[in-house]
Amino acid sequence: MSDIRNLRSEISALAAEAERAACVLSSKRSELARLEAACGHEWGPVSTRMKEIREECVDWSAPPERHGVHIDYKTTFRTVQVPEHTRTCVRCGRMEGTTETKAETRRIPAFRD
Repeated sequence: MSDIRNLRSEISALAAEAERAACVLSSKRSELARLEAACGHEWGPVSTRMKEIREECVDWSAPPERHGVHIDYKTTFRTVQVPEHTRTCVRCGRMEGTTETKAETRRIPAFRD
């Protein structure tokens, strides 16, 4: 019986410690967000590396499998490599990453010969 009481008190002490740690973590995260927002962000060079992601491919031409009211189509997965771009602020050290790109159109003067 005393072992159970000791275990309960140990569990409650650990739970209280975890709750205090969660509060400290939350306050530190909000302080970090405030400091990063105040930084004027001077971004360094962009680095690019290939990242592997898994894509689901649905075969719509295959007959569907029926499971009661649910209809499942045959799916396969393939591994695709996409470029991941990262940049780091030289002032505060914040890192940002993205796999998205945007198309940029440039207008070039066309002189007549």
